[in-house]
Amino acid sequence: MLAQIRLGLEPNTTEVVLFGWAMQQYMNTAKEFKRLGEYTYKHYRDDLNRYWSHLFDVPMVAVGPRDLRKVLSKVKGKPKHKQNVFAPVRGGFKHAQSEGWIDTNPCLAISFGKTQKPPPDYFKPREQEDLLSKMEGQSYRYAKLFFETGMRPCETLAIYEYDIDFDEATLTVERAIVDGKPQPYTKTHKIRKVYLTPDAVLVLKQQLPHSVKGKLFNWMTTKVPHEAMREAMRGAEMRVRRPYCARHTRASTLLTTMEDAAFSARQLGHSQYTFQTVYASWIDELENKDKAAAITGIKTKPKLELVQAEGV
Repeated sequence: MLAQIRLGLEPNTTEVVLFGWAMQQYMNTAKEFKRLGEYTYKHYRDDLNRYWSHLFDVPMVAVGPRDLRKVLSKVKGKPKHKQNVFAPVRGGFKHAQSEGWIDTNPCLAISFGKTQKPPPDYFKPREQEDLLSKMEGQSYRYAKLFFETGMRPCETLAIYEYDIDFDEATLTVERAIVDGKPQPYTKTHKIRKVYLTPDAVLVLKQQLPHSVKGKLFNWMTTKVPHEAMREAMRGAEMRVRRPYCARHTRASTLLTTMEDAAFSARQLGHSQYTFQTVYASWIDELENKDKAAAITGIKTKPKLELVQAEGV
């Protein structure tokens, strides 16, 4: 069963629905209907093989909450990691119940304690300036566009010349490249238009002569530009963090300049619920400052030192 899941093969069906077979059916169905992307599918498969393989030959109806808790108790790391490890199992049991293979879902008895998430990490204006000053060439243009649009890295890799409308200063986002493989859809399976700042328009025009067969950046993974960003951080003697924090930086810019969470969410390709969850502390601070001023008579600015965008 373990080898079959690793290879993506379907085991022979029997009258008894086995845990491993049910998990594979869930993953195949979710992938077919695009509820799981390639990246998530791979991680789900790896976690199933690493943590849950001893249950593959156990009938689904024989797996109870105690069995699930026993596995989770041995998973080391933060609560969020345990939730990630549990995610494919939760999905598999939900799928099994919807198919009528089981009557009760043991996952409903599993709960995780609340965790306090730190606010999103971002680059302050001076840090952004110092980082970019240490970069050059295509990696610089990638990083600059990252800061100016906040697009997901997988989306930035998949930009083509015909996606750009310089007259309207917009960029259409409709595909991605994940793990080196082109995908004809975005992470959220929604096409969106990103409004471009003057700096974004400039850097796109600078990159156009370097495009290959219409593809703006000639990488299939983010390894080169992201390592260049980390090297620039070290060169600028700043705290090294995930290049993805440039996306959070753009979110902060949109929030402080537009003060419109719905518009900001659409620009970044988030649902409004996800955006308000990820950036809850920032949104609360922006909303509270005006209410506080009405009470105290003192107008204050958000504590965050955020980048001011141009032409948004």
